[in-house]
Amino acid sequence: LLVDRQPDKRARLLWFSTILGIVAAVMAVVAVLSDVLLLLYLTLILLGAFSELANSATEALFADSIPAGQRSGLFTTKSVLMTVGSACGPALSAAGLWVIGDVWKPHQMKAVIITGTLFIPISCITLFFFRDPLVHCCPSGAGEAVNGGSAQATPPLRKFGPLLPRHVPIIISVSDLVTAIGAGMTVKFFNLFFIQDQHFTPIQICLLQAGYPLVIAACMRVTQGLSKPIGRAQASLLFFSLN
Repeated sequence: LLVDRQPDKRARLLWFSTILGIVAAVMAVVAVLSDVLLLLYLTLILLGAFSELANSATEALFADSIPAGQRSGLFTTKSVLMTVGSACGPALSAAGLWVIGDVWKPHQMKAVIITGTLFIPISCITLFFFRDPLVHCCPSGAGEAVNGGSAQATPPLRKFGPLLPRHVPIIISVSDLVTAIGAGMTVKFFNLFFIQDQHFTPIQICLLQAGYPLVIAACMRVTQGLSKPIGRAQASLLFFSLN
């Protein structure tokens, strides 16, 4: 909501998010070292606020900076890079656990968590380089000159029954919410299943967490390729149905 209400101050919101990120990183280190559960809860809340604010603002700035007609490929590339990056964290954790020991011990888990937390302030540095795109205003008659003053240049309004283009963000948001609820009830417990029932070691869990983002990244390219001949909505529906 802040990103939408302040479209000309998104870079400032990113600067504010860096404060949340740095405070959350410090609190995370203190919470892990002191074993204070309440402090850990507060840290997770701050990390969630930092993550959502930073992601929302950067997504909006990224979209505003791309010329029309080029967003599909660049957004896919960005998503692939972010997904591959999410696999690097578990891979680095596996390498660290290979050095300090591949067993479920509190001091080893704390070392991994603190090491990962120290990367948050580093990632915050890049948020200071964002700037809000300049808005170029055209003369009132420029649009008419381009279109030849003809109202026939306006593309036809797409609709599906009572659903109009303005309903698309609502439908996607509801779909994402339902998907997130389902994932929170299942995916979050996958690691617990592998640890308790399959007796996975810490390194095996890290490799598992590093593996599935790479598969997702590969599928993103496949989805983009299919979206051209069959359509983006149809490609999304196809892959969602495979779940």
